[in-house]
Amino acid sequence: MPDSAAVLVPFLLVALFVVGLVAAVLFIVRRARERVIARLTREGLERRSGPVRLTLRFRDYRAPGWRLGAFSIKPGELVLTAQGLVVVFPQALRLCGRDLSNLTVAVEGTRLSLHTDAPFEASGDVRVEFETDEAEAWNAALLARGAKATTG
Repeated sequence: MPDSAAVLVPFLLVALFVVGLVAAVLFIVRRARERVIARLTREGLERRSGPVRLTLRFRDYRAPGWRLGAFSIKPGELVLTAQGLVVVFPQALRLCGRDLSNLTVAVEGTRLSLHTDAPFEASGDVRVEFETDEAEAWNAALLARGAKATTG
């Protein structure tokens, strides 16, 4: 029967390595998001959701460097600047430019749903949903910038 210390030490080393690797990845992702937010702040930050769980649906999305047809739920945030609406997860995806007329917005309680079939400098269909206590304030800010209200 093997010595328990001989089995435990390699296990602990592997566990420590995995925890360190996960921590490093999380640190890198956080720093990437912070750099993107700093860049967006220079555009004239109007509203920021803070960290939220985003539900993203891309159908036939095509843009320079992007080609997506996916559904995912991931951490990120929504940022409204003077230059447009951006989803950060941690890379930045600009949904709309200054004119938000191609965006429809729906509020159901604390859930904000956004949809565009004409994303900024791209083609395809994009839907973004997230929960926030500020859903009505987001709705008002987006409608003031030209988005269209819809139900559901």
